[in-house]
Amino acid sequence: KGSRDMRFCSPLLKQLDDGKAKLKHLIAHNYRTPYDLMVIPSTSNNWGHGQEHIVHCPLHANMLKHPYMPQHIAEVLAAQP
Repeated sequence: KGSRDMRFCSPLLKQLDDGKAKLKHLIAHNYRTPYDLMVIPSTSNNWGHGQEHIVHCPLHANMLKHPYMPQHIAEVLAAQP
């Protein structure tokens, strides 16, 4: 089901896109891997809100274990006022 939800023009992505105006006051970060076989094309999860970050990780499931992720999240949180 998760891979279907992230397909180009899926109902979930459409719903997120329709509600993005409500989130304009939030700082959002979108993480993706260009090697993703779960989200095709890998750019389809970029909904145009916030900052996009590319994680060079061979597998979608391992993105959270990639060294860049916790390091970047810590930097973002440390920079918050």
